[in-house]
Amino acid sequence: MRNKKKIVLSGANITSGGPLTIFNEALDELSQCNNSEIIAIVNSKELFFKSDNISFIEIPNYKKFVFLKFYYEYVYFKDISKRVEPDIWISLNDFTPNVSARSVFTYFHNAAIFFKIEWRDILFSNRVIFQKFYYRLFLQFNIRKNKKFIVQQNWIAESIHDLYNLPIKQLLIFKPNFTLSNYFPVEQNENNNFEKKLVLFYPTKAAGYKNIEFICEALNVLSKRSSVKNIELRLTIDKDENLYSKYLNWKYKNLTIIWLGSISKDKVEENYKEASVLIFPSRLETWGLPLTEFAKYNKPIFAIDLGYVYETLQDYPYLAFFKPNNVNQLVELLSNKLNGIGIDYYIFNKRLSKNYNIDNVNVWNELLNY
Repeated sequence: MRNKKKIVLSGANITSGGPLTIFNEALDELSQCNNSEIIAIVNSKELFFKSDNISFIEIPNYKKFVFLKFYYEYVYFKDISKRVEPDIWISLNDFTPNVSARSVFTYFHNAAIFFKIEWRDILFSNRVIFQKFYYRLFLQFNIRKNKKFIVQQNWIAESIHDLYNLPIKQLLIFKPNFTLSNYFPVEQNENNNFEKKLVLFYPTKAAGYKNIEFICEALNVLSKRSSVKNIELRLTIDKDENLYSKYLNWKYKNLTIIWLGSISKDKVEENYKEASVLIFPSRLETWGLPLTEFAKYNKPIFAIDLGYVYETLQDYPYLAFFKPNNVNQLVELLSNKLNGIGIDYYIFNKRLSKNYNIDNVNVWNELLNY
C-alpha cells in the first residue's frame, strides 16, 4: 500500500473568474493534507497555486473547440488515470470524466441547463442556448459513477435530482467560501433617505442573459413620470464591446449610462461604496457573486425573483425583489428609493429546500471523509 494519497483535480476549462478562485482554493487546501500528492490538469499552470506536492499537466488546447473537450474528458483522461492510478479524481469541468479512480467527484457550476429561453436570446445569448442543450445531453454521461456530484446551492441539487433521477446520496452541496456575517447593522430608515442622485450599479458582462435591458426599460418608464437626469446607471461593460452592448447603447441613448468597461477588483469595490443600490436582474447564475460582495455595505439590493438569489443572500435585510417579467415592480422600487419613500424589504419566509436532506461540506478537505 502506498503512503501518499494521490488526488487529481481536472479543470483545463478554467482560466478566470469565480471558477479559477475555487480551483485555487481547492489546490491550496488539499495540498495541506498529510501525505498527499496533487496532480492538477489545467489550461496554464501560470494561473494556479503552487506547492511542492502539486504537479501540473497543461492542456492549452482544451478550450479551442467544444467537441475537443469531450475527447479529453472521455478518452485522454482515461489514459492519464490508468497511468497515475489516483485515489481521488475531482473534476471541476462540470462533466464526469471517463476515468479509473477509487472515488470520483464532479463539481458542477454551470446553470445553463436550467436557462429559460426567450426570443431575444437567439441574438444575444446564443452561446448559453448552445450550452443548455449540450450540457443537458453530456452531463448525464457517467454521472452515476460519482461518489458525490457537487453543486453550490440546494435548488441546483434538487433540479439535478429531478432531471437525471440521481440518488440523493450521490449529491453534495458545497457553497462558495463567502458569508454575509460581515455586514454592519444600520438603522433601516438610513436606507430610505431622499436621494439627490441615485447611483445604480450592476457589475456584469455584455451577455443577453444578464438582462441589462430590464433596468433600462424600467428607467424609460420612470422617465415618463418624472425626470431621470438624477439617476445614473453604471455598467462594467464597454458600449462597443459586442452586438448586445451596441444594441443597448443605441436603444437607450437617452439614459445616463456610465460604461465603465472591464475594471479591476479595487474599482469594483469603489463603485460598491459609491452606489445607492445594486441592481441584479440576471436570468442565469449559480451564485451571483456581486450579491454577496455588495451585501457587506448594507445597502439596498433590487434583484430578480429567482431561486439563486434566495440562497445567496439568505436573510439579508435590505433585499427587494421584482418579478422577471414585471418591469413596473422595478419602476416602483426605483421611484420609492429616489423619493425617499419607505421600501418593504423582503422577509425570508420561503422554504429554500424540499427537505431532501442533502449532505453539505464547507471545505475541500472534508471530501476526503467520503
